[in-house]
Amino acid sequence: MIRHSSLTALAILLLQCFVSIAAAEDAPHPPISGGAAADEAAAINDAAASSEAKEHENANQKPWQGHPDTQKPPLQLDPYLLVFTLVSFLLFINVMKSFAWQPMIEGLDERDARVVRAEQTAAKVQQEAQRLRVETEAKIAEVHAQVKSMLDGARREAEAKGAEIVAQAEAEALRVKEQALKAIEEAKQQALGELEGRVGQQVDAATSQLLNV
Repeated sequence: MIRHSSLTALAILLLQCFVSIAAAEDAPHPPISGGAAADEAAAINDAAASSEAKEHENANQKPWQGHPDTQKPPLQLDPYLLVFTLVSFLLFINVMKSFAWQPMIEGLDERDARVVRAEQTAAKVQQEAQRLRVETEAKIAEVHAQVKSMLDGARREAEAKGAEIVAQAEAEALRVKEQALKAIEEAKQQALGELEGRVGQQVDAATSQLLNV
């Protein structure tokens, strides 16, 4: 809005300047007095005669020589045309800005915004992937630790059970050995008792026989 106001003010200022220039050019010049006027009139007549002579000489080669526009200076400033051109250029700039440049700038801004959003999304996805990778590695390490702990516990339990089984086997073997020794001792005592009984019977029988004789 401020830019449009500045352009309008500039156009009005330039228009006033060129109107002032045109008014100054159209204003009547003060009359020239005395001999200076005569000299100037003579110079004008000489220039006109020379120009007419040149026109007659080049009439066949330059048919456009007599056109009114050819009589004007090549660099004469036309303030009205300049103002019209400037106003037309400013209007063209405003129209192009409203219907061409502004949509193009908005499209470029939207594309830049999409690129920024895509970069931000990619950064977020990368951060999320990094976080998931760290969590996965931590969970895998935890599972490995749990498996190792379970294996160590199973090994210790197996070793403990093995030692217990060995101790039980040794105790059972000792008990069987003691029972066997006890049975042997009892059988020995029984055999000795039976042997003593038989020996006593035989001694009694022999004694009886000797006495009867």
